[in-house]
Amino acid sequence: MWAKKKTYSRGGQLVLTALVIPVCYKGKTAAPSHMRDALLVLLVWLAPSCAPWQGAFVRTHVHLPVSTTARARLFLNDAAKRKKDRQTLRAQRRIVRELASALGRLQIRGSMAVEYAECLCDCGVQSADELRTLSKEVLDQCAVRRTHRARLKVAWTSDLEALNNMLRPPDRVMPTVPEVDDLVQAPASPSDPQPETEGGIHEFEIDAALAGSRVDAALATLMQPLSRSYFGSLCGDGLVALDGTPVKKSAKLDEGSHLKVQLRAAPELSVGAEQIPLAVLHEDSQMIAVNKAPGMVVHPAPGHWTGTFVNALMHRLQEEQQEQQQLNPVMELPDAFGDGLRPGVVHRLDRFTSGVLLAAKSLKAQRGLLDAFASRRVWKLYLAVCPGLLSPRSVVDENIGRHPRDRLKMAVRPKGEGREAISVIYRLASDGRLSLAAVLIRTGRTHQIRVHMKHLRTPVLGDPVYGDTNWNRKEAARAERPLLHALQVRLNHPVTRELLCVTAPPPDDVATIGAKLAGVPLGEFLPWLEAQIERQLRYSIDSFEF
Repeated sequence: MWAKKKTYSRGGQLVLTALVIPVCYKGKTAAPSHMRDALLVLLVWLAPSCAPWQGAFVRTHVHLPVSTTARARLFLNDAAKRKKDRQTLRAQRRIVRELASALGRLQIRGSMAVEYAECLCDCGVQSADELRTLSKEVLDQCAVRRTHRARLKVAWTSDLEALNNMLRPPDRVMPTVPEVDDLVQAPASPSDPQPETEGGIHEFEIDAALAGSRVDAALATLMQPLSRSYFGSLCGDGLVALDGTPVKKSAKLDEGSHLKVQLRAAPELSVGAEQIPLAVLHEDSQMIAVNKAPGMVVHPAPGHWTGTFVNALMHRLQEEQQEQQQLNPVMELPDAFGDGLRPGVVHRLDRFTSGVLLAAKSLKAQRGLLDAFASRRVWKLYLAVCPGLLSPRSVVDENIGRHPRDRLKMAVRPKGEGREAISVIYRLASDGRLSLAAVLIRTGRTHQIRVHMKHLRTPVLGDPVYGDTNWNRKEAARAERPLLHALQVRLNHPVTRELLCVTAPPPDDVATIGAKLAGVPLGEFLPWLEAQIERQLRYSIDSFEF
């Protein structure tokens, strides 16, 4: 009797390692040349209940009993089917990207374009050319909005002027913003503004205190200082939904129900210029890139109606026009969203996340940037400090959606739920207690990095929502906020198509800890960081499709 350890591989990749033992067949010990077949017989019998063998490569060389041969054939067919499913999934992802890009060119905002594209792909749409022949049933199934249907209808006609007129933002006289002291300011949350999706839709879960209230009254309570009449007009225009269905303002609320509301500009809710300094990294006539300070909100939202990046950007644009001696300036920030609250905005950063933030100064640039983000042609690199020892390189491919119980948080969701989210995490330096990580995100989901880092059990240091309470308390003096920084963005210019690389130097809190972990003086941290990125991420940069 003897036993032997054998390893089987396919394409240079390890498939399985097993202990081969002699097997008696018809009263005789199997020859060594048949040991592999003897082991595979065992694997075939175990395959239905053993997930690790799903990728195994099975081949037999001897005559086996009929039942065993049939089970082996079924196992091989299942493996081929799984491979086909993976190929189908990749093909579907390509179709979704193509459809989202086409919808983005019609000025359907990025997140909504991706949702439409995923639904259309599930309905059998295989290319962008089929968008011109969509039936009403498909549009209803994908819940395509009325304005978006009109854009689809006009887009495939020769009346380009009608399309341009439709996409041009409406002329709007922006009223002046009242003084801050005249507003009843909502208390600021410890981390971010009120829960908001990528499309600017705010979500609320009704508690016992608001149960039985009217929709407009409940929203006026939740989103001060806005009035009941304002939310009544939103309900009339179908911008408020109760449990996924448009609702009237007089509807009564039940405990545990969910409200979604999309804001828009109005005389009582407007965006005005405010003199707030900006750290400009790049600027031309079409776009601007700034190093956003931690604590600044990107655009007005509940609890943060003033002091936002949009307010500062509007003031900077007015100053430029005055310097050019334009007595009656007509240039305004582009508003592709049409709600009057996000002029020039093309993407967002969390309130306490610092780093590179892009904005558009023309409608053409805003459309181009939104399309680039929607089609994933923007290379986005973040810097994070986290407790524990990270692996040298980790890939997190886990869907992200609303937390099943806490609607204020996001969470990793099973396949089939939430939305696709991919993060690639590189360890740059570590002392065993803390690690400095570079995070490359392929997608841009809400709180993506913070959720994925928590999933790895190495949450962002200082994060009050997803972080480790004990570590946050120990490092409270050095981490007063989530230590997350948008370090670098690479993309093609939306108008000139020139390749741009914008880098934001890390703020003092991230740089101080990073320099200590790297073992370099604080003044040499940025050159060291750039060298590490060049060494570890060069392949990712060269292979990226801008």
